[in-house]
Amino acid sequence: MVLAPETGDTFVLLRVGPHDEATEWAVRQKATINAVTGAMELREIATLEELTPTYERVAPAEEQRLFAKVSDGEMAALGIDATTLAQARVLTSLEQLDVFGRFFPPDQYKVLEHLALGASVEQTWQEVVVPALADAASQEPVDTTDYATAIAHTRTRIAVVTDADELRDILDKPFTVWRIFLHPAQHKVAYRPSYSGPAQVTRRGPSPSPARPSSCTAGRRSPASRCWRERPVPEAETRCRPPDGHEATETSRGPTGSR
Repeated sequence: MVLAPETGDTFVLLRVGPHDEATEWAVRQKATINAVTGAMELREIATLEELTPTYERVAPAEEQRLFAKVSDGEMAALGIDATTLAQARVLTSLEQLDVFGRFFPPDQYKVLEHLALGASVEQTWQEVVVPALADAASQEPVDTTDYATAIAHTRTRIAVVTDADELRDILDKPFTVWRIFLHPAQHKVAYRPSYSGPAQVTRRGPSPSPARPSSCTAGRRSPASRCWRERPVPEAETRCRPPDGHEATETSRGPTGSR
């Protein structure tokens, strides 16, 4: 199964399986580009659209729901798009979020999970969003139609290859290398420059909220910055389709990006 954007010549190999099974899987997916991090995302949109009305019918008043204290603008600033936002608004518990989380875009799910566990918007920005930013110093808005750039920025989940030798090198690596790796957030903690030797990390839950900036800083603004201005977060989508003669130049698995 290959992700084939409407423009460009970059394709992503998403899944390998029997024809009918792969086709059924593909029609349930939706690919988008995160308007904040610039990463390509994949969600099982069909299942989310089936679940949401059921949960909404039994949900209590809006002020009693899981994300009642987080505004739409704050959600958008953290990379939660309009589709995910509407679905997250019906949830009332961590258990329900866990059900939806299997189908949400992974990066957006991490943001929602952090908020649901009690982190502030600023904490979530610093601990979840900032490490995922494609280019933290850029002040240009993310182009949510540029899949070639988004694919190149999604290195934690996509291994970009340009020739057969690179692909062969990935496929020849031992299976244990595919399974054992550090998530970027874990790598940041494990290889902190201040460590002079072995260290034990004992913190549980979100860290204390850092002080809010007193003035504008270069690059993208955090939601807590007084210079932050809310703006609509556009959504773009592309389609998944079986291979039709195009050669896949990317793969969604790799030694440092498998799940």
